[in-house]
Amino acid sequence: MSEIPISIAKDKFSELARRAEAGEKITITRFGKPVMDLVPLKPRVGSNHPEEQLIPSPTPKR
Repeated sequence: MSEIPISIAKDKFSELARRAEAGEKITITRFGKPVMDLVPLKPRVGSNHPEEQLIPSPTPKR
């Protein structure tokens, strides 16, 4: 498991996504406190297409 400050994670998001896809759990921190984890998704049962395995998160209202 790795901990990465959010200020660095925003600039290295593609690299961090590849690492998560490879199975690594990455904790994103803000001011040294964990705020989120990047983890690999588990495939949905019965799906043959990777894009169908992704579940979109709701868009926040502004």
